[in-house]
Amino acid sequence: MEPVFRTSGRVFERPKGTSVILECEVENLGDNTIVWRQGERVISAGAVKVRKDARMNLVETNFSPNNLEIQNLQLLDAGNYTCEIEWQGQPRDITHFLRVLQPPTISHPHPGANIFANQGEDIRVACTADGDPRPVIKWKKQERGLLHELHTQNDPRYLALFKVSPRDKGEYMCEATNSVDTDYISIYIHINYLPRVQPLQSRIYSGVGAKVEFECTIDGYPQPVLNWYRRTVDRPAEILTPDENHLMSSEGSRHFLRLRSVTKLDLTSNFTCEANNELGITEKDIELTGRPEPPTINSTPESLFATSYELVFTVKSFSTLSNVQIRYRSKDLLADDRKWIVQLFPAKRESTDRDQYGAAFNTNVYRVVTHAIDFLRRSTRYEVLVKVENDYGWSDESKQFEFRTREIDYAQEYQRGYFGLGFSGVSPGTTPCIFFSLVLLTCLNLANIY
Repeated sequence: MEPVFRTSGRVFERPKGTSVILECEVENLGDNTIVWRQGERVISAGAVKVRKDARMNLVETNFSPNNLEIQNLQLLDAGNYTCEIEWQGQPRDITHFLRVLQPPTISHPHPGANIFANQGEDIRVACTADGDPRPVIKWKKQERGLLHELHTQNDPRYLALFKVSPRDKGEYMCEATNSVDTDYISIYIHINYLPRVQPLQSRIYSGVGAKVEFECTIDGYPQPVLNWYRRTVDRPAEILTPDENHLMSSEGSRHFLRLRSVTKLDLTSNFTCEANNELGITEKDIELTGRPEPPTINSTPESLFATSYELVFTVKSFSTLSNVQIRYRSKDLLADDRKWIVQLFPAKRESTDRDQYGAAFNTNVYRVVTHAIDFLRRSTRYEVLVKVENDYGWSDESKQFEFRTREIDYAQEYQRGYFGLGFSGVSPGTTPCIFFSLVLLTCLNLANIY
């Protein structure tokens, strides 16, 4: 009887390194011989293997012993495989097509490559990958332990960065993916940039004999070198080196200069934090001054009196105060009539908190100043600003503070009594009680600064 193929030609797609079985089931084979060929190259004839490849063997499936198995597939195994028999002098065959899928392999750039650029330049890096099916390429950047996909322009194979800045430095990953697998490599981009300097404070208030600490944070690439300078108006800049009075240290990008005992010369100087690398020099000044800090107003916003206000404020000053300036004006008048009234007067000899801290350890000095502002309007809102002077100059003004006068003095309200009950007179002890109330309210506010 005539032989009949019970299988038809198929397309097989298998990843590299896996196995495949190519079926060839023939009914009524009789004494005919099945020949397997890859292209024109014979693999087997009947049960005899012609091609000496241990990965290729005849296996039996579905009661057919003539199926061809290929193990550990390689790219060279791809192509046409023909199962052929002879019938009355004419060849009959079926042909399978085998496609060996290749996982992605990135050939460029090399893993761990380092790429350098100066700030403001452009960077363009190509990622080349082979594979079947053709891999899809993506660029990602690692930030804080997470990978963020980058939106590349036009051709996704290229990582393009324009006018780079320090924020562009870091690890970048090229990822190539197809239906078989994923390959990836990481590269590192280094941006050479001018040092950046950020002082913790631009001004520090101090006094002779006090301890002071300056702090600067620097960064840059290549790694900057740090120097500390002292600059005064009538002297050239003086580079500072570690000695008994100047202690220098660092913690990562944070750098510290500590003065164990401030001098008069220090109080008229700027201390400069300078960082330099191959791209240049960056510096920032820190002013060390003996002037007072801006005052803090501590009195209550509600006056006890109708036409006057007891202003209480504190000042941190290492030397004795010499003068006080107060500016105030009504907030309830029309804009044209709201003119500042300025009072300038010598500071009274005030007490400080130096004794409770100990001058040898902490010479911070808070000074308490009181002043009565008279001839005010009844039941009116006012705003007030204060600044003070010591041997080193005037402080900056305080923050704006608002207070309000009463319609009648607290003492007169007290005479009316509470809950609508009136009193015909005031006892001799009333005035001290009113004064004590003012002092108590002020003390409660002053407690917040200690």
